[in-house]
Amino acid sequence: DFPLLHRASFAVETAAPELLLAVLLCGSLYMPPTDSALSARNLFDLAEELAFRRLAVGLAAAERADGGGGEGPVSCPPRLYETLQAALIVHALQSTMRSSTARRRNRTVRLPALVSAVRVLGLAKTKHAVADLMMMAPEARWAQFVQAETRIRISTWTLLSDCQQSGVFHCPQLMTTLEMTGSLPCLPELWNAASHSELDQVICASGRDCLVRGASIRVAVETLMAENWDGPEAFPVKPLTLPDLQVLVFSIHSSMRNARFASILPAAAPVVARAIDRWQELWDLAARGLTAEELSRRGLVRHSGELCWLARVMLDVSMSEDAERSSAYLQGVAHDSLEELHAFLRVYCSLDD
Repeated sequence: DFPLLHRASFAVETAAPELLLAVLLCGSLYMPPTDSALSARNLFDLAEELAFRRLAVGLAAAERADGGGGEGPVSCPPRLYETLQAALIVHALQSTMRSSTARRRNRTVRLPALVSAVRVLGLAKTKHAVADLMMMAPEARWAQFVQAETRIRISTWTLLSDCQQSGVFHCPQLMTTLEMTGSLPCLPELWNAASHSELDQVICASGRDCLVRGASIRVAVETLMAENWDGPEAFPVKPLTLPDLQVLVFSIHSSMRNARFASILPAAAPVVARAIDRWQELWDLAARGLTAEELSRRGLVRHSGELCWLARVMLDVSMSEDAERSSAYLQGVAHDSLEELHAFLRVYCSLDD
């Protein structure tokens, strides 16, 4: 729902081979089920191995070039961003496979590698330095904006991948909203600008504040869970988009699961419940201008309202006395199949109906 790759600067001739392969295989999922499209899935393991080997090598080289690592984040060479993007795409592709071995490897080996890279490179702290950007020449401003936004999107994609794995397989999350102190992904019209002149036109039309968004993921989540609430109009993220709300509802889910895993959900439940209510209020306002057909064309973000419903159901069930007896999903931690989640949904969707 917010693209990971910057289309205007992506070049087949110069892109990293692992990124080209990842993009090609991702495209095969959207093709008609021809023999060639289906056979492309045989390359998923190869693409995974290539991307993550190059990520390990590139990260080690960056740390050596930075003096062996020490205080503060390691400088990231441009090529390493492409390797990280490739690894994220392949990680998402492998999550669609039916192999329990691939799922377990995705969760226990590949995801920790992604989270570690985000932390070593300090990506989750990245903010657009608006004052500095506006003093640059147009071409330099565009290049700097794209690089910072790429860092922001890589860290946000990693957080969402972690949330998704945690939710589907009921396992502790690796990343936290606490460390997401950088900027939110920018507005689509900025990311989709085809040139430096088009980017400047968008900034001129919308004002330089369009680069800032007002708050980080951490601040947004803390606002949803705070004791005081001044209503949607005082929410710090402006303008608030549907993809923003998708990130926030995933974060609410992760906060609820983390509280349950730490055996403090009874104390945290009122905080989570009011965050759900406030999120729903924001969603109703943000989505009210869209028809059902328009919302259906918005990718995975269209399911955010359903995720909010699911958060409410999971909170209620988790707080019940027979939570673990009534749900195989809640009984264990770190499942290797989707069956436990599917069984939970079958039971509680039917009860809700």
